[in-house]
Amino acid sequence: IQTQQSSQIVTINSRGAVIVEFESFENLQDAVAILSFENPLLQPENSPYIGKIDKGEKKTVIFYVKSLAPAGSYRGSFLLKYRNELGEEVVTPQEFIEVNVKPSIINVEKVDSTLAVGLRGDLRVLLKNQIGYPVKSAEFYLIAPPSLTALSQSSYLDAIAPAEAKEVKFRLSVSEDALGGYYKLYLVAKYKLGDAEDLISPIEVPVFVAPKTSAFEVLSIESELYPDSTGEVAVKLKNSGGAAARNAVVELQVLPPLTVAGVSSIASMIGQSQPGVYFVGTINPGEVVVAKFRIEVSKDAGAGFYPATITVSFDDEGGYKQKSNPITASIEVKERPILNAVTITALVLVLIALFAIVRFARKRRKA
Repeated sequence: IQTQQSSQIVTINSRGAVIVEFESFENLQDAVAILSFENPLLQPENSPYIGKIDKGEKKTVIFYVKSLAPAGSYRGSFLLKYRNELGEEVVTPQEFIEVNVKPSIINVEKVDSTLAVGLRGDLRVLLKNQIGYPVKSAEFYLIAPPSLTALSQSSYLDAIAPAEAKEVKFRLSVSEDALGGYYKLYLVAKYKLGDAEDLISPIEVPVFVAPKTSAFEVLSIESELYPDSTGEVAVKLKNSGGAAARNAVVELQVLPPLTVAGVSSIASMIGQSQPGVYFVGTINPGEVVVAKFRIEVSKDAGAGFYPATITVSFDDEGGYKQKSNPITASIEVKERPILNAVTITALVLVLIALFAIVRFARKRRKA
């Protein structure tokens, strides 16, 4: 398995909230709250205007902070700028506060994907709320490397309760030139938490893309089989993968009361599967081929459907031998018709002969 290393550099700012509650020890006018950090990776976006504050009154302010800082604890400073009762501008001494930057409040629990080189597929991500508050109005935007194209770029969840896990789903297309392996995608979560709105958290999502390969599906099985007879079974197959299958051989396995014509009857007596093979050569992506087999049906077989297993052995584009996963199917055995072509022909001949005899007898009487 190769790991695809993309040269693309992804920079995603998170947007969090710092909520500060304070009490005033004097009357304030035109008060503005200010938050700052020594670390330049943390940038406050707002300085909330509070206005008038009476002595002894408590207030709560919300600061929105843009962050590129790694997870950890950082020191911030909080102060107020205001006018006193004389109209003079005053700045309070700094109050130092500790601010914790978390990796994300929403964690990836599970990732399922059906992505393969050159094909379209689905990506399902199970997300869990890791904090004790509900996450509301959550929108998730998918950011993928150039070789993966998001056909559906966003997903919405109304709410995620504490410790609850919910799934978001996306549809992607993988380039023909992509390599199989693991890719690093990002979900950008935008949500509401309490009174804080439009918070943003980047979530890293590792996704496996299957290498370019062949895949097969059975479109139909046609048969004309009757008890105590040998008939033909035609299996119609499609290469639904993204690569050509060369030197492809279709193998059919059946169980008694069916056997592949020409196989020893001794083997069938001990209940072994009977393989039949059919060479079809190269099967290009999207191409449909038909493999035909001769099947013997025991005289004790009843009408109905009998299980069969179909596999395809082939050489991949790298020249390596491959074998598809077994495909389970069924083959129909029909009731033998009372009248068939031979019976009808014999009856017609008998009728013609009887007609000739009757006509001859009439001529003799007249004579």
